[in-house]
Amino acid sequence: MQPAYCFCTKTRYNGPVKTCRTTQKRKGKIHLKKRFLSILLTAVLLLCAVPLGLVDTAYADIGTCGDNVTWKLTSDGTLTISGKGAMDNYKFDGYDYLANSYRTDAPWDAYRYYRDSRSYYIRSVVIENGVTSIGDRAFYGCANLSSVTIPSSVTSIGEYAFYDCRLASVTIPSRVTSIGSNAFEECEYLTSVTIPYGVAEIGERTFYNCQALTSVTIPGSVTSIGESAFDSCYELTSVTIPSSVTSIGESAFDSCYKLTSVTIPNGVTSIEYNTFNKCKSLTSVTIPDSVTSIGNGAFDNCDALTSVVIPNSVTSIGSWAFSGCGALTSVTISANVTSIEDYVFDYCKSLKSVTIPRGVTAIGERAFYQCEALVSVTIPDTVTEIGSEAFSGCTSLRSAKIPNGVTKIAYGTFSSCAKLASVTIPDTVTSIEGYAFNECSVLPSVTIPSSVTSIGKEAFYECSRLKNVTIPSSVTSIGEEAFSYCSSLTSATISNGVTSIGSYAFYNCKALSSVTIPGSAASIGQSAFEGCEKLTSATILNGVTAIGERMFYDCNALASVTIPGSVTSIGEYAFYRCYKLTSVTIPSSVESIGRGAFSSCGSLTSVTIPDSVVSIGSSAFSGCGLTSVVIPDSVVSIGGYAFSGCEALSNITIPGSVTSVGQYAFNACTSLENATISGGVTNIAEGVFKGCAALTSVTISKSVTSIDADAFYECSSLTDVYYDGTAADWEIIAIDYGNENLTDAARHYVTLKPAAPTVKSGHSASSGKPQLTWRAVYGATSYRIYRSTSRGSGYSLLGTVTATSYTNTGAKAGTTYYYRVKACNDAGLSPYSNIVSGQVKSVTPKPSAPVVKIGNSASSGKPMLTWNAVSGATSYKVYRATAKNGAYSLLGTVTATSYTNTGAKAGTTYYYKVKAVNSAGESAYSNIVSGRATVTTLTMGHSSTSGKPQLTWKAVSGAASYKVYRATAKNGAYSVINTTKALTYTNTGAALGTTYYYKVEALNAAGKSMGFSAIVEGKVAPVLAVGYSSVSGKPQLTWKAVPGATEYQVYRSTQQNSGYSKINTTTSTSYVNTGAKAGTTYYYRIVAVKGAAASDFSNIVSARPGK
Repeated sequence: MQPAYCFCTKTRYNGPVKTCRTTQKRKGKIHLKKRFLSILLTAVLLLCAVPLGLVDTAYADIGTCGDNVTWKLTSDGTLTISGKGAMDNYKFDGYDYLANSYRTDAPWDAYRYYRDSRSYYIRSVVIENGVTSIGDRAFYGCANLSSVTIPSSVTSIGEYAFYDCRLASVTIPSRVTSIGSNAFEECEYLTSVTIPYGVAEIGERTFYNCQALTSVTIPGSVTSIGESAFDSCYELTSVTIPSSVTSIGESAFDSCYKLTSVTIPNGVTSIEYNTFNKCKSLTSVTIPDSVTSIGNGAFDNCDALTSVVIPNSVTSIGSWAFSGCGALTSVTISANVTSIEDYVFDYCKSLKSVTIPRGVTAIGERAFYQCEALVSVTIPDTVTEIGSEAFSGCTSLRSAKIPNGVTKIAYGTFSSCAKLASVTIPDTVTSIEGYAFNECSVLPSVTIPSSVTSIGKEAFYECSRLKNVTIPSSVTSIGEEAFSYCSSLTSATISNGVTSIGSYAFYNCKALSSVTIPGSAASIGQSAFEGCEKLTSATILNGVTAIGERMFYDCNALASVTIPGSVTSIGEYAFYRCYKLTSVTIPSSVESIGRGAFSSCGSLTSVTIPDSVVSIGSSAFSGCGLTSVVIPDSVVSIGGYAFSGCEALSNITIPGSVTSVGQYAFNACTSLENATISGGVTNIAEGVFKGCAALTSVTISKSVTSIDADAFYECSSLTDVYYDGTAADWEIIAIDYGNENLTDAARHYVTLKPAAPTVKSGHSASSGKPQLTWRAVYGATSYRIYRSTSRGSGYSLLGTVTATSYTNTGAKAGTTYYYRVKACNDAGLSPYSNIVSGQVKSVTPKPSAPVVKIGNSASSGKPMLTWNAVSGATSYKVYRATAKNGAYSLLGTVTATSYTNTGAKAGTTYYYKVKAVNSAGESAYSNIVSGRATVTTLTMGHSSTSGKPQLTWKAVSGAASYKVYRATAKNGAYSVINTTKALTYTNTGAALGTTYYYKVEALNAAGKSMGFSAIVEGKVAPVLAVGYSSVSGKPQLTWKAVPGATEYQVYRSTQQNSGYSKINTTTSTSYVNTGAKAGTTYYYRIVAVKGAAASDFSNIVSARPGK
């Protein structure tokens, strides 16, 4: 309601005009007078345009603001508080969107700031003597309040009293003993303040964001400075904290950009979170020996701080405590600190040396990250853990000795340490994680101890001066790009034991001259040795199953390579541009030769393709110097450009097994004279023999039904075509354009004898007798089998079959037989096949599949598989995937019946299956099990006072808190029941008879999950005590009542861990074992029961009654 004006009394007051008593007494004459005055006033307003509000220069408003305190606001914006006693406290009363701040229920709230509808607002406040307190939110948000007079009678200033006022200065009288939190918050123009002696506490955010405050006097009466008390006082240059202060709150001086020095008084025990964060001008700080802890971010981004001494009283330094202190050159760390937490000194770019005191056990993640001036660091032998990127970016660090006890070199620990010239890795280290020594460009050598089992991704990436490395047999995996761009590496010894070599592992190791790949390397990623331009020889040992994609790509100097009989595939571009490779023997185990596998090997003159190969990829041998090649009858497809540009190749026979020949397969084979296309091919693709200028004759099977464009284009020497069919058959072949050289040549219609089959020998799975197999030969109608007991002579016909296999059922044990086969048709017999030998073999059945269970290692928390011993199995293969139906890879081969996945990472769910192996082969896969690595060991027990389930767990390095989860089924829905920083939790709400399942999750300071524990289960259990009856001397058991229990069952044994039998059921909470015999030791435990529900067994107690 707008204040009303009474013309008869010349006063302004609240309420409508009709409430004026004077006006009511003069109802007659005054009416005409009012009409006259109204007309006159209207005329004045129209002529002078003077607002009504300016006519009266007396009071704008009046009222009460306490039991004996009143207020009045004059139109010049002066608010006067008068009376005796305390002002009222006020509350927030909604949000004022026009003012962009909260409203309060103070009676002058409407006058806090300028509005267009009135010309008066609060500019100054005068509190008269007699008023004893300034209430909460009294002048909250009075954005134009520039001066205030506080009398000596005031003893307290309430919360938010002058929040967001325009005050430039304020004098707080000497009798004030209490200043509420947020009292002067957001007073951006306040330049100085003197706090009187008697104030005991500077509350939370009292001077928060007083951006112009340059000085403050804190009296010796103050004992605590609250959270964010002077936060964002940008102009504050100095502050004297009196010796009376024992507590300084979180962010108390956060973002005091111009604060140059501070002395923390003796008596303060902790420097809290962000207390001096972003004090960018702070050059020195004195920490007294009363301080025991320095909180997270305490001196974070104190850019000018040059040195700091942390007294020996300090036992903990929080994460980010000195992070970003770019001018810090030296630091003395308390001898009683046990852990250097995450990010403590990261980005301390001027820090030159640091001695980590003996007693420290862990150095946290990025603890010294980007300390570019750090030349040396002493790590004591008490340290057992160094966190990820702890010394990453320490570009001046010269050497590092990792103490015994450290078990892993974590992710990026020494990455980008550009001057690191020596490092000592102890034999306690089991893993070198990804990026551990990435870009340590002057590191000349490293000794990897035999304790190490894995080398992570880019672990030694771009260690450009590393000359040699020996990878011990303990290592099972070499990560992706582990030694990539080690341009000075001349030798790398990879011991047997390595099961996987990651993609690009030795990429661009330009000085590497030779390498031996052990047979244990079941998995080799793409481009493992790509760009090793000085590599002259490569030996791949038996056991390796695949030569990966681009494995030796651009190894220009590679002259020889040994491929073992275990290899089944040669990947795409595996030997691309190996210009000096002259010959290669591909073993009979290889089934596929990938695209471009030997492309541009210009010196490769001969290659033997075994009869196991079924496909030759596109461009596999393009641009090679081959003079001849035999394609075995096992091949079914030849890719496009497979032999394109083999200019020395003189003849080629495509066997009847081939059904597909890709485009331009023999394009530009300029020396090719004869080509035979046997039955099986139905289409001669585009450009297959294009540019074969020396081709004089071609034999084509009648299986061909179409010849595509330019198949024989530029075959200018082609004179004879031999066709396995009739003239009528030839006429129906669809021949496209560009094949005039073919159609103009003389045609000869012939019947071809079949080609010789390629034979393999094995054994009948059921009888062990020698068994021969071969592929069907095009045009053959039957096969003749010949046998001898001498390889060179004495062969006799054993039988004739139409099938492509034969079992020699008459073979006798102990005799070696030799076999060869001929294919037959109406035109005659083929030449003899290759000779194979065989003996009768005793039959060993393949093993059955094992049954696998999963748990976690008690010591490491890693997933641990166990399975039953399978009869006849000699070893077991363990496979792993990250999705149940995903791609499983071989993890390891063991002879034991258990396997611990030591490389499993916390937070990832893995799926496992196992095969049993013996000489007969491998079993089917086992059942699939899943598990996760745990980050801590969780133990179930019971409270010694309540018997409730009590969990305890080991501390996780870097964890700031832990979440406890519970479910009533192991695989059920888990809910969070507690979040704690402790390492123990008692489930006080657990009910009798219910089995609970628990797991614990570790969280870092950012609240992100670090992983879970294993699941444990437990129930409520009684707490049992034992004594002796004062009457009989017999053992007397007592226990506390278990809520809900209706009876208790007592069990006894004479052995502590077995043989218990029930001796009594009672509703009481005590029991005397009257039948106990003197001299015998008894063990007791009890169970609480409610219907069918029962508790866990109690703790075990023992008693031995006397005589």
